[in-house]
Amino acid sequence: MQTLDAPLYEVDQESIFYKHSLEKRDYHEKLSMVIGEIAEAYGFNGNDFRYYGPYKFGFLGSSDAYDLTQEHLVKNEDRNGVYAFRKSSKPYKDISARLLSVPEINFNPFEVHDVFGSNNLIASQWVGDRLFYGVKDASQTEDVVAKRAASAKEHGKTYVEPVVKIDHKDYLKLIIAALEEKEEEKSAVAS
Repeated sequence: MQTLDAPLYEVDQESIFYKHSLEKRDYHEKLSMVIGEIAEAYGFNGNDFRYYGPYKFGFLGSSDAYDLTQEHLVKNEDRNGVYAFRKSSKPYKDISARLLSVPEINFNPFEVHDVFGSNNLIASQWVGDRLFYGVKDASQTEDVVAKRAASAKEHGKTYVEPVVKIDHKDYLKLIIAALEEKEEEKSAVAS
């Protein structure tokens, strides 16, 4: 099991962000399954599909799928080289409806940036039911948390901090305990 470097934050299990994180935990598996179904229905390779969300998706210009669907794609690629589907096209409407029908894959992909700051994440890790994030700059995360708390207070809302800074030594103790628990489970199964 690899470990995260400091500075570290643990996601508060009472926060909305934690609840959204639990929902997203199985995201990639479900998204791959849905994209596979769409690819099969439209006759393209699922690996060619680029997904930003249920309202923006398309193909790289160098892909075979681009050649198959070019008439349904916008004329200009985005900064990532992706030609998105035209929103007025029938395939866009069909694919978007299919993507929207699976709530587990529809979430705000930028929510983590709203919590930790733009481009501030290094990695995340689940340890049991606890979720940890390593960040580049703790002060950027602290600024974001402070601004969100001030905004909530200004609007008379209660605010649960979505993340709490955690000492690296405490985190490592949790990792060691998790590894020891795995070893005990393996020993129990082997006996």
